[in-house]
Parts: sequence; structure tokens; C-alpha cells
Amino acid sequence: MNTERQRLNLVETHRLDRFDGINFLWVTTPSYQGNGLGHLRNMAAYSLRALGKASDLLPRPDTIIGSSVHPLAAWSGARLASRFNVPFFFEVRDLWPETLITRGP
Repeated sequence: MNTERQRLNLVETHRLDRFDGINFLWVTTPSYQGNGLGHLRNMAAYSLRALGKASDLLPRPDTIIGSSVHPLAAWSGARLASRFNVPFFFEVRDLWPETLITRGP
């Protein structure tokens, strides 16, 4: 669910936070409306930025969980797991066809 809550300040391009011993890397992405090209651009920007920043900022993880928030997020997680040579787990959070039906165009 999109909460519309911004995690980063306007001047931040990324931030590494730690909650209960788990690292979270936040990266900025372009804003968009609807499910068109802007949404695809947003997904691609997230994936590329997460891949670039993660290698630089995160310590070597024990494992990586890739979520199905969008398809490129899980792909990025799989790439990072391969890069760090650690196990990868795919978390199914949403059923895309059902989401597309209920959200509409």
C-alpha cells in the first residue's frame, strides 16, 4: 500500500537506516501518477539506484529478500544476492493481476 509518506528529506538522494538490527537503504525515485511510463521510469530508477548504492553503502549481508512490490525490485534483490554471493528469498507481497484489476488504469 502506498502511504504517500516521504522517507527522505528533499535534499537527500539516499539514506541508510537501521531498525532492529536490519539495514534499510532508502533511495530517491522520480514521482509519477497512474500506471503509465512514469511508473515504469520510477521502477527502473529504483532498481538501478538500489543496485548502485547497495554495493557502496551496505555491509555484506547474510541473505537478501527481494519483494514483489514491483518486478524490478525483486530482480534487483536477486542481482544483489548474486553480487554478494548470499542466499536470495523472493517475497510475494501482491498478486499483480488482481492488483491491476482492482486498481484499474
